[in-house]
Amino acid sequence: MKLRCVVLFLLVATSCYSQDVFKTVTFNNKKYFVADIDPKKYTVELFNKIDEINNQYSFADIDSIKGKKLVLIVNGGMFQKDLRPLGLYISHGKTYMKIKGDTSGYGNFYMQPNGVFVIGRNSKPFVAPTMNYMLMGSVFPVIATQSGPLLVSDGVINSHFTQGSTNLNIRNGVGVNAEGHIIFVNSEDAVNFYEFAELYRDQLHCENALYLDGVVSQYYAPEIHKSQQTLPLGVFIVVTKK
Repeated sequence: MKLRCVVLFLLVATSCYSQDVFKTVTFNNKKYFVADIDPKKYTVELFNKIDEINNQYSFADIDSIKGKKLVLIVNGGMFQKDLRPLGLYISHGKTYMKIKGDTSGYGNFYMQPNGVFVIGRNSKPFVAPTMNYMLMGSVFPVIATQSGPLLVSDGVINSHFTQGSTNLNIRNGVGVNAEGHIIFVNSEDAVNFYEFAELYRDQLHCENALYLDGVVSQYYAPEIHKSQQTLPLGVFIVVTKK
């Protein structure tokens, strides 16, 4: 199955957000754009064309959510040609796409272990292997999205990654740190999976982190960077100020 994935960050470049949310990190001579989101201060939602509530799925549709004090938009995982999520998709507590338990196939989504990013009713976010999530009970997710591969699981870097690999790309992901903050990262330099996972574990102190997308990953900051991306989006995560 051929997948088309686009990553787009939309950032409101105001001092009240930038000082406590956004920063540039240099790790092992590579630069990364980092967003540190405290779920107690910010609302995190999922958007996709199949969502009855948030069915915006192109750049032009972003205008319709500006009234929500928009802070950040980031791609939320792999999606299909028709823009529907490839795996699990839960928005506002409703399951629109069931979890893909059989993760055998070609491409990054299928590299083991595959994983999920979830926020439950208690507003606590977590990243977990897909198989572990399927065995959990009483999670009651408000949002959930499935992607792959897992970068870090319980502090251990994915064993399929090779240190010094020449498979370099712009990449983005999501992790959760010890404070329960959601850490979104977009690399500004081309990186391999191993060094991206190392950043999450050793610099950003995330015991669990999930790869979201790569190759065409980019961010859009109205006051400092104008993106030329015009392709429609699939799954994407929206952060707004509470």
